[in-house]
Amino acid sequence: MSSRKLSASSWKRDRNQSSERIQEIVKNAMRRSRIALAASACLATLGAGLVPASASEAHSVSTDVLTSVSAATTSNRRPLVPATSDMKLYFQRSAHGCQTSKSRRTVLASLDDVRLTGVGRDPDAGDRVQVRFTLVNASTGSRVWESDWTALRPKPYTFSRTIDRSRLSNEAIYRWRYKTRDAAGRSTLYSEAPACYLEVDGRRPADPVITSAQYPEDQIGGGVGQPGTFTFSSRSTDVVAYEYELDHDETFVRVDAGSDGKASLTPPAGFFTAGSHSITVWAFDNARGVSNTTYRFSVRFSGGDAYWHLDEGGGTVAADASGQGHDLTVLGPDVTWGVGPMQSVFAQRTDDAALRFTGVQPSRSFVSTDGPLVDLNPDPDGGPRGFTVSAFLLAESGDSQHRVALSQDGRRSAMFELGRQESRYCANGMTTCWSFTMDGVDDEPPHHAVSDRPVVPGEWVHLTGRYNADQKVLDLHVCPIGTPGQAPPADYGVPVLEDTTPYVGTEWVGAGPTRLGRGYYANYWDGMIDDARVYNKVLDMPRLRAICGGDLT
Repeated sequence: MSSRKLSASSWKRDRNQSSERIQEIVKNAMRRSRIALAASACLATLGAGLVPASASEAHSVSTDVLTSVSAATTSNRRPLVPATSDMKLYFQRSAHGCQTSKSRRTVLASLDDVRLTGVGRDPDAGDRVQVRFTLVNASTGSRVWESDWTALRPKPYTFSRTIDRSRLSNEAIYRWRYKTRDAAGRSTLYSEAPACYLEVDGRRPADPVITSAQYPEDQIGGGVGQPGTFTFSSRSTDVVAYEYELDHDETFVRVDAGSDGKASLTPPAGFFTAGSHSITVWAFDNARGVSNTTYRFSVRFSGGDAYWHLDEGGGTVAADASGQGHDLTVLGPDVTWGVGPMQSVFAQRTDDAALRFTGVQPSRSFVSTDGPLVDLNPDPDGGPRGFTVSAFLLAESGDSQHRVALSQDGRRSAMFELGRQESRYCANGMTTCWSFTMDGVDDEPPHHAVSDRPVVPGEWVHLTGRYNADQKVLDLHVCPIGTPGQAPPADYGVPVLEDTTPYVGTEWVGAGPTRLGRGYYANYWDGMIDDARVYNKVLDMPRLRAICGGDLT
């Protein structure tokens, strides 16, 4: 009996110890997140009183639970293979998806700042992952670059690495991938991930070419309000789009290139106003490389000849003696009436008046037409295409400033300026000299024809500027008149050719008013102006001599 009781007592003790051991094992297992549910189920079984019926059964349960817990504790699945949607390439802050087709590869414009990104994923809860990128030359199959392993991060996590630019070559095609590794060291393979193709094309596309039948480049064409079509093209075969800007208005419009690599533009009729215009075009290739060019042209308008004897002697209107109706309006209190050279020097015409300007800068006092006169249209008489501007001028100071007596406004500068120039443009160290200037387009430099004859304050001269558009040359003639109260000089009345200068810039016409007394909102005249004239033709020497002699026709 005692032996049986001892055996029963021993069994009960063993049973209790086994049960306690199982509960301890399960409780420890519950601390591991990946087997929490299984552990809870085991505890529920014990809590329901389902304990081993014998020592051998207790040992069997203990062994099974230990095996189950051990298996659950050591089980670790491999990270997930990257998907195409996980892979992106960034270049100059723009994202590009994974292009798995070599023919549709991502094309980049330079070697700089090429960054790869990939999402690391793992099926096991709470696991941490890291990734590693590789770059292979698609033509040779050789690996040209491999990143280091990134730091471990809780999954999912987007990792990135910038490709070492020294490993990239222009015009080479590459494929890139990455693999993912977890904290336990299990990893995917490069070969399992999609291959994303890219190419570096550091060449700029050829400059765009712009053509127009109605408005040829650097020429005068069409007419006011007459639409024209401009065609954009490029010698590069990979141009995908163009962007354009009209007259530097800082409004940029993008148009896609057609299958032939071309695009076209027909601006609204309101764009075609008289005078010079520009269209700036940028060409973009599939690597986001860019090139640009600016196309300049002028819209033809009907200008006309005009000459103002300025003999009114008062009032705010100076009549156009040519009969074409281009009257001048006298603006501002700093313009007054005075006596002209035919009266003050030669005492020939008592009605000869002139306009006096103070030269105050800035000033709102000047004389202006309603619109442009010089148009550079063909001479109807068959002479060379061009224009002539002239005036009797008297400078009341000899300061070294650029001062303008006669001009025609453009969009950003005066098309031409007749007056006197500052010392740096004058010969022989003169403080100032007579000049005829034609400005260039945009950043093109101006062209100056200047005199060797000095500017003498208080002395009248007749100044003539001519531009021969067929020969692309401008010249300046000075005809001495004399100083009031003094005898005329021995060479008075004879126009002298002072300077001839080639015009090497883009030909253009100003669409603004013709003005007396200032340049383009600056360079105000200080002195007197009489008998100012504008002709849309190149006058010959006999005509210049007649005008200088006082001919009023």
